[in-house]
Amino acid sequence: MGAIVTIMMASAAPAGQVAEMPLPQLADLAGQVIVGRVTAIGSYWTGSPRTIETELTFDQTEYLKGAHAGASSAYSLVIPGGTVGDFTLRLSAAPEFAIGEKWMLFLLPTYKTHPVVGIFRGALRIESDG
Repeated sequence: MGAIVTIMMASAAPAGQVAEMPLPQLADLAGQVIVGRVTAIGSYWTGSPRTIETELTFDQTEYLKGAHAGASSAYSLVIPGGTVGDFTLRLSAAPEFAIGEKWMLFLLPTYKTHPVVGIFRGALRIESDG
């Protein structure tokens, strides 16, 4: 029997909502802004406290802000949540990623809960016209 756990985020906004953030504010808060395509997703149990994390791998990564010396087109990002066996952990309002999707991510320089600015506000999925 599996379990699904949802973590609700506390904020000044009404329950289940994240405050509106215009693009300039997202960019100001971000330490890095990247655009890349998801090529791999791997979830696993962590140590202490025991929880589930997911490593996302992006390819064809462009750095719109915060590129460091030696930055490559492959980018790895660890986010809270995921599925391991029969257990799933999800953060309320967190974006869900799939292999092949292209994303623009506004990433916080440091974080305690989720690496994306405003959780879903700073995660923009890019779709092509054709």
